[in-house]
Order: sequence, then structure tokens, then C-alpha cells
Amino acid sequence: MRPQIRAGAENVFTVLRRPQVPYGMLAIMCLFMGQFALFTYLRPLLETVTRVNVSTLSLILLTLGLAGLVGTYLIGAMLRTRLYSVLIAIPLAMAAIAVALIAFGHWPVGTALLLGGWGLVGTPAPVGWGTWLSKTLPRDAEAGGGLMVAVIQLAITLGATLGGFLFDLSGFRSTFGLSAAMLCASALLAFLASARPTSADSGIGGVSMKPIRVVCALALIPVLALMSVHGLPAAPSEDYKHVSQSIVIARSGTQPSMRGDAHNFTGAVRIDPLFLPKASSRVSAAYVTFEPGARTAWHTHPVGQTFIITAGTGLVQRWGDEVQEIHPGDVVWIPPGQKHWHGASLTTAMTHIAIQEELAGKNVEWMEPVTDEQYRK
Repeated sequence: MRPQIRAGAENVFTVLRRPQVPYGMLAIMCLFMGQFALFTYLRPLLETVTRVNVSTLSLILLTLGLAGLVGTYLIGAMLRTRLYSVLIAIPLAMAAIAVALIAFGHWPVGTALLLGGWGLVGTPAPVGWGTWLSKTLPRDAEAGGGLMVAVIQLAITLGATLGGFLFDLSGFRSTFGLSAAMLCASALLAFLASARPTSADSGIGGVSMKPIRVVCALALIPVLALMSVHGLPAAPSEDYKHVSQSIVIARSGTQPSMRGDAHNFTGAVRIDPLFLPKASSRVSAAYVTFEPGARTAWHTHPVGQTFIITAGTGLVQRWGDEVQEIHPGDVVWIPPGQKHWHGASLTTAMTHIAIQEELAGKNVEWMEPVTDEQYRK
């Protein structure tokens, strides 16, 4: 059977002349920008703020994926009867989760639950917009589909780039705040794509302004919450001041030990956390015990590191310098950005207290392992 070519078929750009299409495409762009501004930097959040180990991180990401499968299964029935309601609710829910991660990202259980919710509502979003496209452009789905793919690819690139810029500039809070803002904009644009002219309360282009005001008010909720989170350190409440002045004792043995990640350490390494950053402080510390022959990979610290040798014999080396031996009582200062490694000697274990400060949510940048040849020099 010969393929039939419809006369006057619209190309990708003339599709944008349809009243709903520009709003819809902008909503798609904001949705994917917001989604990938956050999703691209989930691992740095989990490693440096939530501070989970590799196994827990993998389990959280698996939970996110499984929740996405459930959400994709459930969304079909809702799209048949409430297409635009779903397209508006999804980015608003994702924006709320982004703000909640800013507030509760240090809490592993809460973070895991929030990311499960993110997968549940965020993963089915492309299905919703694909359904919108098929209903809005039933005879030009090919042109519309090509345009949507281009918009999504551009949005992913822009979201990840802007998110990374803000992450490096001022930490994960700014990146996740950008995500929440873009997702709120997506919800508003999805509403505009659904709006119909009315005889009363008509505004720009005949679109009713009353429901738009309602959606804008809803969109402001996560933004205001974000502002309150950012404002907390600058203007602490009386309760916050009271807590910050109280003495807190972390009893010995109450914090579980961790094995050094095989990607970042060679040999047997045990890490015993001492304290994490609290309130306005960005300093953390841990006991680190290296068995004979164990050492870190090459790495740097953005604000430097101090470690105090408490037992055994250790080694430390800055890139380009000779290996130096270190002993109990020695205090070692690593300047910011200096590539180095440290660990135990070949025959004797070594323990030190490591103290470091965060910058933009990170206190270390891991690099390649230290080879046996480099270690034995």
C-alpha cells in the first residue's frame, strides 16, 4: 500500500503557531531543566551531605528506579481523564521534593523516601507529555515529536550545565533551588497550555487570570520555603540560638565505623566518624586507621586538611615531592587544592584524626589510585 502524504503538512517550526504548542514546549523545557539540574547532582548530595556509603547509595538509586516503574504503570489511567491536572501536579510535586531535599538532605531515611517520591512522580512525566503531544497534534505528531525531542535534549544540557555552575559556585542548595524554580515555571506553563478563553475574568489573550493567580500562589510555596531555608543561618531564631549554645556529647562507640571505599583507598581502611558539619560550621573530622600498606588514592581538598597522627607510622606525599614519614604527635597540614596521598607504612599500621572543611558541599576531590611503584618510592 502506498504511503499517503498529506498536502500542506506542517513542518517542525510552523507547528509552533498552534495556540497550545509554545506553552507546552516551554513547559517541557522547564520540566527537564529542573529535573536534570537536580538529578545530575544527586550523587554529590548523597556522598557529601547525606554521607551514605556506596552500598546504601546504590540501594537509594535502585529505590528511585523502582518507584519510577510504579509511577509509569499508574499514570496511564490518570492521563485518560485528567491529562492537564497530571501535567501541572507532577512538576509542583517535584519542586516540593527539591525544597525538602534542601532541608532534609542530611537525613538518610528522609532522603531515600523523598527520592522514591521523585522517581514515582518524575519518571512518568515524559509519558504525560507524549500523551499531550498526541492529543494536541494528532495529524502532525511526527513534526511535533521531532520538536519535543530537540527541546528535551536542549533542556537536559542547560539544566545540567546551570546546575553544575551553581553547585560549584555556592553548593547544592542553589542547584536544588534552581530545580524547584524551573519546575514551578513548568507547572505554570502547563496550566497556560490547558487554559481556554472565557467571557468573564479574561486577561491576556482572553485567558482567565483568576486560575493563573491560584497556580502562581501554589508555585510560590516551594520558593518561599527555599528562601526560609537560605535565611536560617543569617537570621537564626531564638530556638536555633538556644540549641547552638548547648553542649552536645557524642559518646564513644555511638557512631558506626565504615570501611574505606575501594574506589578511594587501597588496602584495609576503617573510618570512625567524629563529627559532621553542624549549623553554620562546615568542618568535619574522623579517625582513620590504615592497615600496613593501605593508603588513600591521590586527592585534593578545596579548603585544605589537617591530620594528627595518633598511632603507628605513616607516609604522606604531595604530587611532585618526595614521600615523607610521619609519626604519633605529628600534625600535617595539606594546603587547598594540593594533590597528595597519605597512609600507613608498608610494615606498620597508622591512625590519624583527619579534619577538613567543606566548600560548596564538598570536602574532597578523589583522583586516581596510588600505584605500588609510587607507594614504595
